[in-house]
Amino acid sequence: MNPESPLLQDDFLQLEPGRKYVTLKLYQNSIKIECNEANDNTSSARDEVTQVHLKDVLGVHASDSRGLSKEGFSHTSFPQFLHIFWYEGLQANGSTDGKQLIKYKRRHLIFSLRSDNIRVSDCTRLNLWMKHIKYCKEGLPLVSTEKIYQYVSTGSKPVLFMVNPKSGQGKGEGIFWRYVAPVFNEAGKPFELKLTSRPNHARDFMKSENLDKWAAIVAVSGDGLLHEMINGLQEREDGRVASKVPIGIIPAGSGNGLARSLSHMKNEEYIGDGLEQAVLGIAKGQISPMDLTFVETVDTCLYSFLSIGYALLSDIDIESEYLRWMGEFRFYILSCIRVLNPRYYRAKLSYLPADQNLPNGDDSNTEKIHRNSGARVRQDTSCSEGYHSFQETVWDRERVISTSDETSSLSSNADSDQDMDSKIGRERKQDERSSKVHIPNVGIPRLKDPVPENWKTIEDDFVILSASYQTHLAKGLYMSPYSKPADGVIYLSLLRRGKFENGKVPISLLVSFFLSCDTGNHVNYEQVETLPVKAFRLEPADTSVGHLTVDGELVTTGPIQAVVLPSAANIVA
Repeated sequence: MNPESPLLQDDFLQLEPGRKYVTLKLYQNSIKIECNEANDNTSSARDEVTQVHLKDVLGVHASDSRGLSKEGFSHTSFPQFLHIFWYEGLQANGSTDGKQLIKYKRRHLIFSLRSDNIRVSDCTRLNLWMKHIKYCKEGLPLVSTEKIYQYVSTGSKPVLFMVNPKSGQGKGEGIFWRYVAPVFNEAGKPFELKLTSRPNHARDFMKSENLDKWAAIVAVSGDGLLHEMINGLQEREDGRVASKVPIGIIPAGSGNGLARSLSHMKNEEYIGDGLEQAVLGIAKGQISPMDLTFVETVDTCLYSFLSIGYALLSDIDIESEYLRWMGEFRFYILSCIRVLNPRYYRAKLSYLPADQNLPNGDDSNTEKIHRNSGARVRQDTSCSEGYHSFQETVWDRERVISTSDETSSLSSNADSDQDMDSKIGRERKQDERSSKVHIPNVGIPRLKDPVPENWKTIEDDFVILSASYQTHLAKGLYMSPYSKPADGVIYLSLLRRGKFENGKVPISLLVSFFLSCDTGNHVNYEQVETLPVKAFRLEPADTSVGHLTVDGELVTTGPIQAVVLPSAANIVA
């Protein structure tokens, strides 16, 4: 086939947006819409051409309905309309880290063939267009029109969405029906919904269920629910295999650090709570590797995907629990209070410096990282398109709503009155009775063993001590500008007494630190240390002072050790 010749070409009446006569030409990677004549009610000029790249097409449907119902489009042998859902990537205003940001503009294109009466041949032609566009979107080799029309896709498995209905401000389920379900209906992809009803519900589910049925499992919640899911995977007997099940997150909590980090990774403009970008990314099904960190405390072992916090930042996180109803603003309120009366936390920090390549650039903090550790940090840009395939299995439908079946069902299990995200004592705290995660053998000594001689040690009074492996710890907390989802590095951010001659961290510096965290410029202050490491051990001098958190989850304050596990998970975003 001549790649310069269209695979299909037909005259259509475009119904939305605007009403005009057009010619559609389908090529292997794009659709061209050529306007044939201007309508009296529009200023569209004759010969106007619009190019739609197939990579930006989310879904295509041949339907007997002009509108999209809540249940999506149903298959019909006699369609009258061709629907194309196009999310065009456009340049947004502004940039981050010198990179141009991208925003997406949704367009719903509706066409009908130019016929006074709908004939069977017209219906066949509309189905032919739909099949051709879907075929080309899959990137399959070009074959004859007859073979494309006969081609039947193997179909996609449903994506399972796990929703904590009381996460953040109790908006999780509403977010699902308002944002997630409509986009998946546009894409024509099946999905299922499971509501959690108690602490560690998601963890137990991921630990015990056969996961082969789903293409991916996505949390609609804050970071806490994903933390449960990951640790449930790591408790499975087939943990190494199960940990590669694609996971994702739709931000519905108060922090949403991972969702913000993933949007940053894709250079997307972060609008509002980032819901539209996150849902679109999940629907497209692009999968990338993501590091996990194995964490050992005095009484449990667990896996982490975001951060480990101690000192001022973790105290603000935990002590602001009673303000959870305020959403992300709770962090700002407590920050103002605590910065004016900073507390010092005596601890010994030992770490194994990283040995990967640093990002290119002449940023002053890059030179500072070199001086502090001699480390180099590599970037990982690998990713894969589409969801993984899993073997079909039967599964338990406890509290499940399914749109991939002919009927949807919701069990009669009652909602729990206990909000697992909002108690100050935190029911979210690690459940030690079920902490039986796999312990990786990566050549790092266990917490009970002596610190190796090749590790470096700092013993001091800390005000800031945070370990990050994603760029953002919350929507407005750009804590680790150099982090990548799969760079094999933990970044330690330190602010401590020993860096100041008078032994005091100035309040003015703390204020500047917090005011700069939304842009990442806090790393440029000379007294703020940023250390890229492979592993570290923290030993607080007084375990009765300060809170210790893993992914925002409260753990027992005491000695803690963490080691990065490169590309140990798959994230869909």
